[in-house]
Amino acid sequence: MSTAQGSIESTVVELSEEALNAFADDISTMFDVEIKCEQTDVGLRTLADIQKRYRKVSTFHSVHCEGVLSGTFVVGFDCGGLFTLGGVIVMLPTDRVKESAKQPTLSEAEAMRDAVSEVGNLLVGAWDRVFRQELEGHKHFRKGNTFVGNPWDTTESVFGLSLAEEFHYIEYKMTVDDFTPFTCGVIFPLATLLEKESESQPAASAPEPDEASAPEATAEPKPEPDPEPSPPAAEEPVQRREPITEPAAAELPDEQATPETDPKPTDASEVPDVAPAPQIQPQANIQPEEVDEKTVAPRDVPRPPSASTPARVIASNEGLADILSLPVREVMDTRVVWGRPSESVQDLLSKMQQHDVGYAMIGEEGVLDGIVSKSNILGAISPYLRPVFAKWHTPADDATLNIKIQWVMTRPVRTVGPHATLGIAIESMQHFGGRCLPVMGDRGEVQGILTVFDIFRIFSRNDQFGTSGRTPQAPCLMI
Repeated sequence: MSTAQGSIESTVVELSEEALNAFADDISTMFDVEIKCEQTDVGLRTLADIQKRYRKVSTFHSVHCEGVLSGTFVVGFDCGGLFTLGGVIVMLPTDRVKESAKQPTLSEAEAMRDAVSEVGNLLVGAWDRVFRQELEGHKHFRKGNTFVGNPWDTTESVFGLSLAEEFHYIEYKMTVDDFTPFTCGVIFPLATLLEKESESQPAASAPEPDEASAPEATAEPKPEPDPEPSPPAAEEPVQRREPITEPAAAELPDEQATPETDPKPTDASEVPDVAPAPQIQPQANIQPEEVDEKTVAPRDVPRPPSASTPARVIASNEGLADILSLPVREVMDTRVVWGRPSESVQDLLSKMQQHDVGYAMIGEEGVLDGIVSKSNILGAISPYLRPVFAKWHTPADDATLNIKIQWVMTRPVRTVGPHATLGIAIESMQHFGGRCLPVMGDRGEVQGILTVFDIFRIFSRNDQFGTSGRTPQAPCLMI
């Protein structure tokens, strides 16, 4: 095995453990359980070696990867993991989960398929987040099929491997609260780790042509006048426009949608969260929007000394690639409003309106537990609290303002590091949904927040782009 290949494998082992812990943290935060992970095995194995570890019914998720890792690998849980994680997702009684794990049946396993599939979605999301931030060259993890049942009846379709074929295997013991520990295994076919090396090695070690072969080399490049190179140049503009135009219209997250209970308002200003993105048009001498650096976080939350909104100005000669390569710390807004889970909607809404922000961090002592957007609030309270519906307002509508924030907030919260590029942050928003990403430092402290409005503002500071008007942040209600 080459040194480079050994380095790839060791990196994958480290990041796999970090990704599984991130998945455990997401589940713990979302469902209020404690999950522990411990690596128990790593190395080259065959399906025959691990067959006894996944007896009876099990579940396996195929994951398609692009970039440094290329191909398909498999993440599986034994019988205990299938019923424990699935039971946690659908909040089944503890006794029922334990009984199903001890005496599993195929029919019960099939009944858990939807819950198990959701476990796979959360798992792949956590892995993609970790690998995207930590592994240079990683592009994408995409969840494939979810298998539930006895995998040894059809190993080729589940694993894509024969019983004797070697693969790189990583195994963990996972424990959820007081449930029986279960096994999680990651199967990396050797091809997923070897493919990139085979692509890059010829370019680095390509032999230089000697004098004897030079005449043959000069005789081959006759296809110079070949007209085929011209068509790709004509197709490039179409490919470049897709990531700019399509996501802006299609990637509206669920948390930002107008609540179903909201009657159709007649005033467009009453739906600020779903307002169309500012029109980008070439203009000259557009003055950057004034940034209020005096706005501070609530007094009950400590504010970092350097908490001022950076006014990053983009030079006219910087193109799209330069902007997307900016670190998030130069674009984020350091104005962070905090609330507590026990607060009422009315209390938090007052803070959001005071500072004119569309998002609030929820937690205590600087520990991020959830996030609330203005759409979360609009979806929780009566629509008749809006001024446009004032004539239908009744005292009963005011009662919805007393809902606790812990029942409104979104969790787990997807975050981004301050050194990640703006392009990575935008891709994360498109892939996972959402219009904001809290920026979290290495010690778990929230340093700021990146929203789509901050991204728009960066483009508006380039003299090749312009925006008109100010987008309202906090919802306007009668309180």
